[in-house]
Amino acid sequence: MTTAAPVRPKIVPTSKQREVIRAIKQGIRYILTGGAISTAKSYGLAQVFISMAMQFPRTRYGIFRKNRTVLKRTTYQTFRKVAFEYGLIEGQHYKVNRSELYWEFDNGTQIYFMELDETKDPDFNKVKGIELTAAGIDEVNEVVQEGYNIVGSRVGRENHNGEPQFVLATCNPSDNWVKDRFYTPWLKGELPEDHLFVPSLPKDNPHNSADYLAALDRMPMQFKKRYVDGNWDYVDDSNALFPNHVIDRMLVASVPKVGLVTVGVDVSREGGDRTIFAMFRGD
Repeated sequence: MTTAAPVRPKIVPTSKQREVIRAIKQGIRYILTGGAISTAKSYGLAQVFISMAMQFPRTRYGIFRKNRTVLKRTTYQTFRKVAFEYGLIEGQHYKVNRSELYWEFDNGTQIYFMELDETKDPDFNKVKGIELTAAGIDEVNEVVQEGYNIVGSRVGRENHNGEPQFVLATCNPSDNWVKDRFYTPWLKGELPEDHLFVPSLPKDNPHNSADYLAALDRMPMQFKKRYVDGNWDYVDDSNALFPNHVIDRMLVASVPKVGLVTVGVDVSREGGDRTIFAMFRGD
């Protein structure tokens, strides 16, 4: 009995999603996309891997997020949505193993949904044994670098017909290894040839309405700078004397006419250090 081919409605990728697709075709191995919320980055992740699953028989893909419960509530639901939009019917075009949480397509391809939590699996033994064609990591900024590296070492082991091998990750701005490995070198023009960072903002997603974008623009400054404007440097440092939200309240467009006036000075010491003056009126 032949399984009916799925009806594939025309899904038009955003410009950022097309950039990711081009990078995969060019053979770039490590791809990071995101930098803000509501940029369709998880949706694009699902599009890529479901398309790969339909195109390449008997391949295997791993989709990771740090916590399994969060993965099932978020990333997994996005995959279900995209599968439906591709005209795929559970039980007809793919079967779901709920205990192991993987999909098996009628062409023999599998998509595994797995957690990448070092607190539950310090040596990532659950990942070390799996052989993958390619992998996706949603919200990779939540994952430790060792977990990312282990996933990368499992990619390219089920590519018997030259299928693309890559790790596609999504992220929000964070002051950790993701920034050091992708964002800072990208900013300096020093990313390795096998790495790509695709920055995206809410305005890059054509499915966001004008009302929604306006609502994001009215969010508190700290949230807006980080999650709407994609400012990777706008992250509170535990060693900072003042958190960002305190500094936000100090920056005003016009100087008030009342209040006690005080002046603070940070005196330079040597080298490229500078002397900085700050005037306060009231708080």
